[in-house]
Amino acid sequence: MSRFRLKIWGVRGSIPVPGPYTVRYGGNTSCLELFTAGDERIIFDAGSGLRNLGLSLDLSKPHRISLFISHPHWDHINGLPFFPALFIPGNDITIYGPRTHELSLEDILNGQMQYTYFPIRMAELRANIKYVELVDGQTFNLGGVTISTRKLNHPVNCLGYRVEQEGRIFVYLADNEPYYNIYKDSDPDVESVIQGMNRAVIDFVRGSDLLVADSQYIPSEYEAKRGWGHSTTHHVVNLALKGTVKKVLFFHHEPLRNDDDMDKIISHYRQRMKAKGLSLMIDGAREGEIIEI
Repeated sequence: MSRFRLKIWGVRGSIPVPGPYTVRYGGNTSCLELFTAGDERIIFDAGSGLRNLGLSLDLSKPHRISLFISHPHWDHINGLPFFPALFIPGNDITIYGPRTHELSLEDILNGQMQYTYFPIRMAELRANIKYVELVDGQTFNLGGVTISTRKLNHPVNCLGYRVEQEGRIFVYLADNEPYYNIYKDSDPDVESVIQGMNRAVIDFVRGSDLLVADSQYIPSEYEAKRGWGHSTTHHVVNLALKGTVKKVLFFHHEPLRNDDDMDKIISHYRQRMKAKGLSLMIDGAREGEIIEI
């Protein structure tokens, strides 16, 4: 059976936090690089980790790159202006992602590179750049892999991605919070809809070999952050168990969380899995790590 290979370039949520207290897990914001069995390069999100990914490329050769944006919050796109492959003729880069209600995907990305904010505009980039807008519930083929989308619960339009090839399944859930009734009125019709929306996310991750998921908060932090569009570690472990996931990586780490605290969180959940006799493997995403799926 063919394997995927995942390299992690950015793991943080909200803001980059490089420094001595984050050196083991990393301080750059969201960016993953997935190589398929056919060596198709697929990048998920363009946070500050994208810069180091770009510097790792042999820029003397042309590249075909598929970049999937989960949503346009800055910690998921702020590496794009510093991605050197965009500046070189002969590179073919297709950028996939959702639009917002007001703006197209292209307009969103053009916006952060207006001359007011950045000295080079998107129109001046030399690579061949294409934009493909995605919506909830799509499934399509890309270079021999099947990619599916799922709308996530976040304050702006946000998509999760599921990648399948020859029996291997990788799922990336960027910023996401379990659905709940914001009115707290226990209306049975509302509760039924919410349960269905949460079941759809469980089905989306079902059977995956590796799930990389927003786990920004621990349970004790959640009430103060409810409605911000992020999951807790507990939410993600429950999701993985319900979806019979083999391995989960905590991701989108809280920027105030240091390496030692990350170790304690991971150790806590591993001990719980062992005590309950459960086989789910749990780890935290680490910048620079390469994982064979």
